[in-house]
Amino acid sequence: MSSFDDKYWNLSQVAAWVVYRDQQLIEILVEPSREAFAALERYPNMALPPGTEKIGSIIDLSNALIDGRVVAWGYRTEGTDTLEKISSREWTDLDIAPPYVYDAKCRSQLKQPWTHVRLEKAKVVCVWRSIHEVSGRTKFDKSKLLPMYQAIRSENPKFSQNELIIEFQGRFRDTYNKEPPSRITVQRYIKSWT
Repeated sequence: MSSFDDKYWNLSQVAAWVVYRDQQLIEILVEPSREAFAALERYPNMALPPGTEKIGSIIDLSNALIDGRVVAWGYRTEGTDTLEKISSREWTDLDIAPPYVYDAKCRSQLKQPWTHVRLEKAKVVCVWRSIHEVSGRTKFDKSKLLPMYQAIRSENPKFSQNELIIEFQGRFRDTYNKEPPSRITVQRYIKSWT
């Protein structure tokens, strides 16, 4: 059975899914180590499967844990040897550095209030859909529109958001020869990109 199908994923597997959405990384990070996950960021050409691109960030995972959209479990380093649900309130004071979670106030001391952190795979893939699933269901693939937006923004640094949206819609129409995303859709994309 594939590790992708496991009921729970460790923090490194979840972070890799959120950032890259690549099933092969789930298999690679079954036995997590800090070096393994850090290599994905530091040496993408060597550590990532060919064609894998960065889609999200660890901040996306942190925000989802704070908002309660996903729930994590772990063992307290000081206390019982019982698997506990980590409260969403606690995540505001925690830094994620897969496979570890550090107390943000004591990060320089590498204080870990929780160990063996895991999340339910079904919830993770529900919040962060695979690239193929999203692009198959949506009218516009926002991952392909991001470079267009970034180019417009860098070419026109003094544009307001309204001017950027108008320029984006015009360039989309010229590039793809079809109706661009609505103003609200573009605003939603910009919010997720910044």
